[in-house]
Parts: sequence; structure tokens; C-alpha cells
Amino acid sequence: MSSVSKLKLLLGKLLFLAQSLYAPAAAKLAQGIALQEIGHPAPIPQKLIARQPRVTDKQIIGQVISVDYYGNLVTNITKETFTQQRRARKFEIRFARESIYSLHTHYTQVEPSDCVCVFNSLYC
Repeated sequence: MSSVSKLKLLLGKLLFLAQSLYAPAAAKLAQGIALQEIGHPAPIPQKLIARQPRVTDKQIIGQVISVDYYGNLVTNITKETFTQQRRARKFEIRFARESIYSLHTHYTQVEPSDCVCVFNSLYC
């Protein structure tokens, strides 16, 4: 199974979770039912360690930290880190079976089905 297929499967499961759990709970809360009557408190959440990209002289290895509504992958590689390490050299961005060799400022600069790399408004 490809990484894209796994990602779509995960997104489908998350959407199903939202539809099957959160929507009914929200409806009950809107009806005035007390939170204690809807379910049991969740256990204390564990704090996750924020992963930092691994940076060497020749590469930056980052992780996908979120996936937005449209299926865009957001990584932990900032524009600042990328620019400092790039030092005006050519680059290749690899993920799954895809490679990207240029940056864009907007999604519309490529065909709808093509992969594109942009830094968002938060420079991530």
C-alpha cells in the first residue's frame, strides 16, 4: 500500500471518528444534556515531544506534522531552516515516490494533480 493510500485511509478513519463520536456528542450538548451524562472523562493526555527536523550539511529530514482538510501535508521544516541550509544550491524534496525540484508561492502555479511545495503564511 502506498503512502498516499495509507494517508487517505487514515483521513477516512478520522472523518468517520468525527462523524460517529463528535457529531452526536455535540448534538446532545446542544440539547442541554450535561457533559457527565454523555460520557466518561478521558484519561489525562500524554504530552508528545515536538519533533525537530534532522539537519546535516547535505540534507534536512523532516516529518509530516499535520494534514489539512484538502490533504496537504504540513511538515516541521520551516522556511528559515530550508533557506539557511539551501545556501542557493539546487535541491530535491522527496516524499513517498515523488520528487520536487522547485518552490512555488501558490498552489495554482502547477496543474491540479501535480505535487507542489509552498511555504504557508506561517513559513512552515
